[in-house]
Amino acid sequence: KHSFSKMMRLEDETRAEGTPVPRAKKGGEPIRLYVKGTVVAYRRGGANSGNHYNHTSLLNIDGLKTRSDVDFYLGKKIAYIFRAKTKKNNSNFRVIWGKVVAAHGSK
Repeated sequence: KHSFSKMMRLEDETRAEGTPVPRAKKGGEPIRLYVKGTVVAYRRGGANSGNHYNHTSLLNIDGLKTRSDVDFYLGKKIAYIFRAKTKKNNSNFRVIWGKVVAAHGSK
């Protein structure tokens, strides 16, 4: 059995000695572990090149306004979930996985 009682968290530093650690309420609202987004387009080539990269999608993540907002999402996984007509593995839902690799645009 490990003893982690000597480790301090950042919020413990400001807590007075002997006060209980605040706990999450049981049976409350579930925590949302995802953010919705929209597939805007595929990545395009340079000026007048006419290139079109089908393996790289441009996404619009809800709630992000500037390039600096993207820093939290860099490296995070993306799941494109869609409903298919035929069943596979007893489900009509399919998933295509990817990840956030860069910000796009000049804002």
